[in-house]
This record gives sequence, C-alpha cells and structure tokens, in this order.
Amino acid sequence: NSKFINVYHLDLYRIQKPFQFSLFGASGDLAKVKIFPALYALAAQRRFPADFSLVGFARTAKSHKDFQKDFFDGITKKSDQAADETIARNLLNHVDYFTGQYDSKKSFQEFGKFLLKKSRGKKVTQLFYLAVPPKIFHSIIEQLASLRAVLGDDIRLIIEKPFGNDEKSAEELFHHVLMYFPSSKVFLLDHYL
Repeated sequence: NSKFINVYHLDLYRIQKPFQFSLFGASGDLAKVKIFPALYALAAQRRFPADFSLVGFARTAKSHKDFQKDFFDGITKKSDQAADETIARNLLNHVDYFTGQYDSKKSFQEFGKFLLKKSRGKKVTQLFYLAVPPKIFHSIIEQLASLRAVLGDDIRLIIEKPFGNDEKSAEELFHHVLMYFPSSKVFLLDHYL
C-alpha cells in the first residue's frame, strides 16, 4: 500500500543536546521487554544526537559485554517489530553497564565518576529512569540528588512502576521526590493510570 509510511525511515525530530540515559533496574524484565526495544525504536527513527550514552545500573554483577548481549537480545528477540541489525549493533556502541547497590553512597559516588568519565568531563543532560520496585525509589532519589555537584543540575527523573500503593503512599512518595527535585524535572509513568 503506497499510503503506508514506515516511521523508522523518517528523519523525525532529533534530540540536539548530548545526554546520558541511565536505567535503574537494567537487569529486569521490564527493561528487556519494553525499555530496550523502545530505545531501539528511537534510534531507528534517528532521534538521538551523535553524542549520547545509555547506561544500565543494576545490582546484578555483569560485564559490559554481557549487558550488551542482553540489550541486543531484548531488541531482536523480545521486540514486536523486526529489528534492523545494523541499527541495533550501532546502538550497542553507546551502551554500557554499571554494577552498584541502590542504597549505597559509595556506589553512587563511583557511578557519578563513571558518568562524568563517559561524558569526557562535560556536563550533559542526565535522564534517570527508575524501573525498580517502589520500595527502592526513596534511596535512589536521595543518592541521585547528591550527584548534582558532580553532574550538574540538568537532571530529569523518569519513574516507572506503580507510584505508591494507594493515594496516601503516592502523596508521601511525591513529597519525598519534591524534597530533592522540582516537579518540572520529574516524569511519572504509572501502570495503573
């Protein structure tokens, strides 16, 4: 059908500013089934700038190569769309992995240094995607706030998962987030909305 347009070949709006996208919970199923394929789709639409990095953060000890394999498998085996292997392999050049504990100040200090090294000392937009159980949100948010001195203030939080168990817990969690980050820097993706 000549009216069918394949969006993967259009040069859609491209992000101009360099960024680092860090995914907390990178070894989980949500990452493999939904987030890795979504990142691939953005790359296939040529949305990313030349200078960007995708960093998985999880407690599971894993090598850089093993994480890249998981990422590639998530794109090619779990995606609803057939993946272009060239695009997928090029995307892997921007993918890295960091093993750390979500409640460890030391892990986050090392993580901040890791991100700064990846950006070659430049302050770039930091996107932190929390695809972890809600009980871990508090400690990650507190630790991320402590990284502003190293990474700068251009930090955005994307919080996935149920945002609290009920209205009261959602309000408490939202107030906790606002203690550390302004609401304009927080994006919520709630499964129950």
